[in-house]
Amino acid sequence: MDKFLILFAGGGLGTVSRFLLSTWVLERLGPAFPYGTLTVNIVGCFLIGLVAGLPDNGLTLPLHIRLLFVLGFLGGFTTFSTYGYDAFMLASQGFPWKTLLYLSLSVITGFGAVFMGVWVMRCLLGMLKGG
Repeated sequence: MDKFLILFAGGGLGTVSRFLLSTWVLERLGPAFPYGTLTVNIVGCFLIGLVAGLPDNGLTLPLHIRLLFVLGFLGGFTTFSTYGYDAFMLASQGFPWKTLLYLSLSVITGFGAVFMGVWVMRCLLGMLKGG
């Protein structure tokens, strides 16, 4: 149960942090481009990169800290950081084609899934409204 509370706390902090940072960026740069989301994604990738670089220097984080920060905080802050890390791991293990496939499929199918979700919802709402 302690693991769930740690994840819950980290996720909550990450979510609030994402909101605060993206809102701060939006207020400064305006809504013409999703600068807030872009900033959050880049910051999240940098932070997970810091953690990923620890073992290269003989350091590891205890499980409860990894749960709090990596899975909890960064999971609430942005899952894009995990996407970046997974791609990095494939590339660093010598799988350039798998890396490219993973990067491409994630972006293309992710966009397609959003498109399909919007389309399905419009159809459902149209049926409910009698259209």
